[in-house]
Amino acid sequence: MTPHVSQLIDACGWLPSQFLVVSGNIYTPLLYYTYLGCALPALFIAIFVFVYQRNSLASRLLLAMNVTLGLWVFGSLVLWASEYPGVVMFAWTMVNMVEPFVYFFAFYFAYVFIFKQDLSTEEKLLYTAPLLPTVILAPTPLMLIGFDLTSCDRNAIEGILSIYGYAAEILYVLLILGFSFFALQAKIVVGAAERRSVVLFTIGITAFLTAFSFGNIIELVTDNTFIGQYGLLGAPLFSALLAYLIVNYKVFDVKLFSIHAFMTALWLLIFSLLFINSIDNARIVVLVTLGIFSIIVLPLTRSVEREIIGRQQNATLASDLQKANERLLDLDRSKSEFVSIASHQLRTPLTAIRGFAELIRDGSYGPVPAKFFEPLGHIDTSVQNMAMSINDFLNVSRIESGTMQYEMSVFSLKELAKVITDELRQYAEKRNIALIFEAASDDELMVYADEGKARQILQNLIDNSIKYTPQGKVTLTASASGAQHTALVSIVDTGIGMSQKTLGIIFDKFVRASNANTANMYGTGLGLYIAKEMAEAMKGHVSASSWGEGHGSTFTLELPLAPQGAVPATTGAAPVAPKTA
Repeated sequence: MTPHVSQLIDACGWLPSQFLVVSGNIYTPLLYYTYLGCALPALFIAIFVFVYQRNSLASRLLLAMNVTLGLWVFGSLVLWASEYPGVVMFAWTMVNMVEPFVYFFAFYFAYVFIFKQDLSTEEKLLYTAPLLPTVILAPTPLMLIGFDLTSCDRNAIEGILSIYGYAAEILYVLLILGFSFFALQAKIVVGAAERRSVVLFTIGITAFLTAFSFGNIIELVTDNTFIGQYGLLGAPLFSALLAYLIVNYKVFDVKLFSIHAFMTALWLLIFSLLFINSIDNARIVVLVTLGIFSIIVLPLTRSVEREIIGRQQNATLASDLQKANERLLDLDRSKSEFVSIASHQLRTPLTAIRGFAELIRDGSYGPVPAKFFEPLGHIDTSVQNMAMSINDFLNVSRIESGTMQYEMSVFSLKELAKVITDELRQYAEKRNIALIFEAASDDELMVYADEGKARQILQNLIDNSIKYTPQGKVTLTASASGAQHTALVSIVDTGIGMSQKTLGIIFDKFVRASNANTANMYGTGLGLYIAKEMAEAMKGHVSASSWGEGHGSTFTLELPLAPQGAVPATTGAAPVAPKTA
């Protein structure tokens, strides 16, 4: 510091600053209140949003806008507080250079907020171009001509670049208004709530930027430092509207925002009262604080009220849902009990009907006319179909009630598939279907499962393929999956096939393919559901695939291989009649 500067400081009575920003040199009554009380809440909201949404471009731009605003506030407090002309000049240069960046980031943030997309590379270069002169020429006399030594006000003499900076700021404000108007008029922003949020956002950000810019311009033109300190009062309005948009329109997916924003804003408003250096300004400060407080509290109070009502409604719905679930469980148990009892009761008359039909056909009641044999055959077939349907209902009842019994043992899945193929070959040939068995593995494919249930599953799948194949063949292939340690039996037919929609629901209860009636009119839609449930109970799997309707289907049973050294069962389960799906 030169002796001339020391003499100037002593002559003007400039007081030393502490921490660069605290000094008795600041004589404007509301500077700390307007600067800190307005900038800090905005910076808090930006940081809070960024912490919760780090990957959001909008949150990063909001943070960048408020960080640059924070730098501007810090530089402004330094130039107001410092007693050293060199520090004042440096801080003044920084303030004039940073200020247009606040407007650029505000414009960039507004664009992303409105259009929900980023600027292209060419657009970024175009819209950042106005910032280049303020950065490149900042150290030159075009920014600051010098320090005013004609008074003790510690003012710098601004150059033409400062005026250019204000023009750039107005340009960015006009761009925000233009893009917002275009988005609303061109119906790019649709929906009443979204359009309302864009309108409120535009009002808030343009009010803040306009107040900020014109406060500095008026101070420059009139040399009235008292006007300039109120330029930041638009920041709380923008912060309050942004908080309102977050709470009510969910413009950022930020949880627990309301209570954090309310408590922090309240703390900052009260904290800013500490910077009032004159009791004469207390009434103005209290009125401003009360206004900001009201703007912030009103939407947050409504949000909390809606949340409480929502919780009460959710609690009521949860209680009603629990009662409904308990009622449904009771009904389901009653249904299962009814199906089990009804199925058992139906078996007795069916057995009697079938028995008497066989006695009549055998001549036990005297000679039978030849014309009786066909209707007696229909009776026998209908009774068999009814009996199989009853078995399906009983199996479903056992599965759903958890009473299905499984007798696990070790047996050869390949041998079982071959035996079933031989048993059903004559049944298939009567329908002009070739039933073929192929072994893709020399291994016996020893599995650990319930042999009777495995037989029932395979008979069900084969019977399905035969019934839904008007002509052609059904091929069984036994193989092993080394990676999965499982044995597989695939049943490939040349039948009616299935659509992708049907494949997604074919294993549900009471579901049949949309084209099933073209090949087989009879079926409960329970067979594949039972097969899937049985396989999964044995830690296996049943799957289906098809190239589409008219291109055949493939059903695959997959069961876990038995551990090495396991002893197979000495006898197989008794054959079970084919079942329908």
